[in-house]
Amino acid sequence: MTTSDVQIRCGDILEVARSITAGSVDLVFADPPFNLGKEYSHTDDDLGRNEYIEWTRSWLRACANLLKNTGSVYVMTIQKDIWIYQQLLEEMGFLFRNIIAWKNSSMPIKNRYCINYQPIIYFTKTDEYTFNCKAESHISNAALPWGRKNKGNLMIDQWNDIPYVSGGCMAAKEAIFESGTKKKAHPCQMPVRLAERVVKFSSNPGDLVLDPFVGSGTTAEACLRLGRRFIGVDVSPEYCAIANARLERAADTLFETSKEVLTE
Repeated sequence: MTTSDVQIRCGDILEVARSITAGSVDLVFADPPFNLGKEYSHTDDDLGRNEYIEWTRSWLRACANLLKNTGSVYVMTIQKDIWIYQQLLEEMGFLFRNIIAWKNSSMPIKNRYCINYQPIIYFTKTDEYTFNCKAESHISNAALPWGRKNKGNLMIDQWNDIPYVSGGCMAAKEAIFESGTKKKAHPCQMPVRLAERVVKFSSNPGDLVLDPFVGSGTTAEACLRLGRRFIGVDVSPEYCAIANARLERAADTLFETSKEVLTE
């Protein structure tokens, strides 16, 4: 897989989707703005509630049209908005598979329980879909029938083994910063291992993956590493530039690794 198979397209997903062949995408993995007033480049993250829901319906419908009948869709969201995606995707005929709980950073909250996970909604277009059940394993204490334990041969829906990408004084190694600072260049950067897990389980090498809000390019890097074709879309030229630079660095690393293997 080369960088020519992993594309970043700058523009609104509603417009860019028109240039992508309907029924050509195997997997959609979206991490959209959550309408929490974040400072995104070129994006209004403070819409009215109904306006946000209608916008969500629009981009989901655009992505649904691009998916193959064997395709899957994953959406990162927040707990209070789980119902939005369940309702909209079911209205479009999608079938529920899981709500994955990714253990994220915990913020202290005085008047309710501390939020300790971020939900990822997982639906498929039909009952025939790609799911590589042994792509990874996850040891768990969850009980199986007759009191047996999961010894690692099954991936559970609680992902507590992938750290959050932090900035500031406790910055994660994979974080991308604004020049000369410890402030993240994109406020909501996803760990590459998270994107890789989704890609491994719900696509095969050579499949086409779509990320309608590519941000800093995490899913693009995961697809480059794993040999998937990829289209990432973002309305922000700034974020598209960050994602392209990230892809170039990842490609250089893969090339150097390949050279080392060949010379051993």
